[in-house]
Amino acid sequence: MLPGTIGAPLQGVFFVDTWQAAVGNGVLGEARVRALLLERFDVLTRSVDIDGADFLIQLRDSGRFSDLVAPRLGIIQAKFAESPATGHDLPVDYAVVEGVPIKEFFVIVTEGREDDIKYFLLSAADVFDLPIKKNAKGKEFYSLTSAVRNKYEAAGKTALLDRIQNDLVARTAEQNDKLLNTVRVPNFEFLRRSIESKWLYPIANEHGYIPDLIYQLRTKFRSHIFAFDDFLANTSKLLTAEDAEVCLQAAELVFQDTLIQDIGGNLSMIRTLDSEAAIVDDLRAAISTHKRRFDALVNRNQKDRFLGAYEKIYNSHQLFMEKHLAPIFERLENGTYQVSKALAQTTFTFDLNTNDPISVVTELVAPGCEVAAEPNQIVRARELWRHNITDGDAATWRELHRLQIEVLAEYIQLLLSDENVKEFKLPFYLIE
Repeated sequence: MLPGTIGAPLQGVFFVDTWQAAVGNGVLGEARVRALLLERFDVLTRSVDIDGADFLIQLRDSGRFSDLVAPRLGIIQAKFAESPATGHDLPVDYAVVEGVPIKEFFVIVTEGREDDIKYFLLSAADVFDLPIKKNAKGKEFYSLTSAVRNKYEAAGKTALLDRIQNDLVARTAEQNDKLLNTVRVPNFEFLRRSIESKWLYPIANEHGYIPDLIYQLRTKFRSHIFAFDDFLANTSKLLTAEDAEVCLQAAELVFQDTLIQDIGGNLSMIRTLDSEAAIVDDLRAAISTHKRRFDALVNRNQKDRFLGAYEKIYNSHQLFMEKHLAPIFERLENGTYQVSKALAQTTFTFDLNTNDPISVVTELVAPGCEVAAEPNQIVRARELWRHNITDGDAATWRELHRLQIEVLAEYIQLLLSDENVKEFKLPFYLIE
C-alpha cells in the first residue's frame, strides 16, 4: 500500500467462462484482422476498443511523414462472429461525426474458424445505413445483424484489401488533413494519489500537502481544457468545412464563445490564471521542503525508522476505525441529538535512546480527557466526527489521516533536530 493512502487491499477477483470466451473471441478477431492488414498496410498503432479504433493503418508506400501530402490513414474496427447467427452493435459515434460518415472508417468482421473463415467489410457509409437502437442508458448503436452482414461478404482477402486501398488512395490531401486535424479534447481522469510514492510520504510541510496541491492544480487546468472545448470544435469546423454557410456559422460561434470578451473595444481571449499561479508557488516551496526532509531521512539512515513509525500508526488507526467509523449521537437536555465531540487520541511510544518506534495505541476519549505525554511519547488527538454529517464516513478517515500527519510531524522533528517543523498544512482531501 502506498504511503498516505487509506483503504483495504484488493480482494481476489474471479472471472466466469462467458467473460473469458468473450475476451478470447475479441482477441482472435483482432489477431486475424491485424494479420490481414499487414499484408497490404502498415499498422501504426492499436488501442483496445477506444473510439472504435482497433487499428490505425497507413498505406504502405515510399512516402515520408515530411512529404507535402501527409500519409493516408485509415481506421479499422475489428469484430469476430463465432457463428453465422452472431450479431454486433456498433456505437454511433464510432463511424459518424456530426451526422456525416467518417470516410476513413471501416469495419471488418471475421466469421468461423480455421479453414472455414469468411470476411465481411463495411465502410462508414454502410454502417450509417444500418438501423439504430438504444441501450438501457440511452446510448445509440448501429445494429449489424447476421442477415444484414451477409450482404457485405468480401469475395476474398485481395478484394477486401483492394477496396480499402482504393478508398484511401482516392482521398485528397485536404480530406486527409481533416482526419489528421480532427479535434478531440481529452478528458483526463486522475486520482489524488496519481503521483510517485515518494511524494505521498506523510512528511509535515508548511507550504502544503503535495497530493492536495497537485490535485488542485490538475483540476483547475483540466477546467481550462474543457473551457476550450467549444472554441476548438468550432475552429476545427471552420478550417475543414466545405460549405460557406457552415464556415460562417462556425466563425460566428467562435465570437460567441465565453472565452471571447470585449475589453475597451478590443476582442480578447480571456482565461484567468491567478489562482493557479498561487498554487504553483505553494507547490514549488512544498516540493523543496519535502525533498530536503526526505533526503535528510535517507542520508541520516532515518527513513526506515520513520516508515516503521508510520506503519504502526496506520495499523493502529485501521483497528480503531473498525470500531468507530460510524459517529456516536448524544442526547441533549432538550431531547434533540448531536454528533459526539469525542476525540481519537493516538499515543505513540518510542525508545528514548534510539528513537525506534515501540508501540501505538489509538482510543476514543471524551473532550478534556486527553492524557499527558511521557518523555518517550507523542500524544495527539482530533475530534473524530465533526464533519461526518456533511461529508460522510470519508470525513472520519480524513481526520485520522490528519492525526497521522500531526503525530509524525513531532516524530520527524525528533529524527531531524535541525529542521524547524512549525505550522504545517494538513491534508484537505482524502487519498483514495
